[in-house]
Amino acid sequence: VAHYNDFVVFVKNAIPGQTVKAMVYRKKPGYAEARSLDIIHESSKAVDAPCGHFGVCGGCKVQNLDYSEQIIEKTRQVEDSFDRLGGFSGFKLDKIVPADPIFNYRNKMEFTFSSNRWILKNESVDKG
Repeated sequence: VAHYNDFVVFVKNAIPGQTVKAMVYRKKPGYAEARSLDIIHESSKAVDAPCGHFGVCGGCKVQNLDYSEQIIEKTRQVEDSFDRLGGFSGFKLDKIVPADPIFNYRNKMEFTFSSNRWILKNESVDKG
């Protein structure tokens, strides 16, 4: 989440602490949605994402953020949802229980069918 002249901008592919160059692709009355194009200043909380498909499949959108920081951000999101969206204030939120292990626990699968093969970022495409 970024702010520009008191306007809220949700920036995909950016993590807290980063300064990015972004492009707005959707503007609404109270907010805008943008996509990060380039990292100008890296976050001190950034880590190397261990998954080779990070950034492509969408399964782990903040895998490049230190896991303890992910827990802090998730806590903020839940508190904000209850407070700002739900109108609840003065509540005590239980501590979020971290995953152990933090990888390889997902059990959700979605299948898409197409006549086209999935092309990975590092593969070349023969358009010939």
